[in-house]
Amino acid sequence: MPVVAVAGGTGGIGRTIVEEILATGKHEPNLELEASIGAKVLAVDYFDIQALTQVLEDNDVHTLISALTFNTQGGEPPELQLALAADASRTTKRLVANNWGVPIQEGDEIRMPPIAPKVKALAALKQAETLEFTSFYTGVFLDYWFLPAIKSYMKPAIMVLDIVNAAAAIPGSGDTPVAFTHTSDVAKYVAAALEVEKWEPSYNLTADKVTWNEFLALAENVRGMKFKVAYDDLEKLKSGHVTELPAQVNADLFGAGDSYRRYLAVGYLMMASGNYDFNDGKSAKDAFPAIKPKTVKSLLETVWKI
Repeated sequence: MPVVAVAGGTGGIGRTIVEEILATGKHEPNLELEASIGAKVLAVDYFDIQALTQVLEDNDVHTLISALTFNTQGGEPPELQLALAADASRTTKRLVANNWGVPIQEGDEIRMPPIAPKVKALAALKQAETLEFTSFYTGVFLDYWFLPAIKSYMKPAIMVLDIVNAAAAIPGSGDTPVAFTHTSDVAKYVAAALEVEKWEPSYNLTADKVTWNEFLALAENVRGMKFKVAYDDLEKLKSGHVTELPAQVNADLFGAGDSYRRYLAVGYLMMASGNYDFNDGKSAKDAFPAIKPKTVKSLLETVWKI
């Protein structure tokens, strides 16, 4: 069986992918994960390309999936190092790029500096001589609105809709479509793609695409009440400001300064500007029709409908 390694497999989307790969029983799991779920632990230094390459070769890693977070400090971006090591490895033939989310557009790394490592890594991968790689475009992870009712390893994040407190802070007009996918379905698609002989350059994993006004209407319907709604226009978002939701205030997310507010404003602006209304990549629904992904409506009804 080909050996698959998941960088960043201890939490978040990486942990979900690990569990789905293990569930298939089709691949030997050499994963950066605690051994309690049956995966071998690989100790790696992401900033040492030569040592990382050696780890990949010593463990006969054929396919590498990157699910690293972008808060590592020091040195060059670890995403770039991972790509270079995978290309240098004699055993590694495939890599899933850490490009979960939306297709990267020119200038996005300026507006949102945390994605700069993705830009650098993708540039390096395009220069790779023998390494096959792909990206999975997921849109916004649906997990955030259904924790902890629906299993997920994503950390809680509060944005746009505060369903518990019946409140909403809608980016722009709320009429721009936004792509959504739950990480459990992302993992199913990734596991299925491991069986494909030749990858597409990218896959569109979008499970559902609705506007924020449509999401709001669905949420109000299952809750049986009208939400308190604010609309943040583009000028407000460009200035780095957003309407604070009750759950955000209760969690004191804005108490440490403006960094979180600015981060939200950039994300909201991208949603309102259409970045999350994409059609790039091979449709995963067409490529893997046996997988039936969760939708906004189905999850709302599962969690809230009595």
